[in-house]
Amino acid sequence: MKKAKIILFLFLVISSQVFSQSIFEQKYKLAQSFERNGDYSKAEELYLELYQQNKQNIEYFRGLVRCKKAQNKFSDLVPIIEERLKFDKSFDLLLTAGE
Repeated sequence: MKKAKIILFLFLVISSQVFSQSIFEQKYKLAQSFERNGDYSKAEELYLELYQQNKQNIEYFRGLVRCKKAQNKFSDLVPIIEERLKFDKSFDLLLTAGE
């Protein structure tokens, strides 16, 4: 009986993580779709939400940067890039900061 409870618990934990990942993937694809169609404000909202939940994800960061640039929101980029530079000093990011 105890093994069954443990197995059930593990199954629920794993399935909830898979479900959570698929929600992030769906939001990311939706953000990409908005961006491709030129709806940068909606794409920015989704990228920002995704980035706030996972600041290590470079794709969320890049999408957010692209959308802000497309809307000429350059002053909004400064704090985001400065925050990212605290843990990512890649050449690509340094170029973005220099723009």
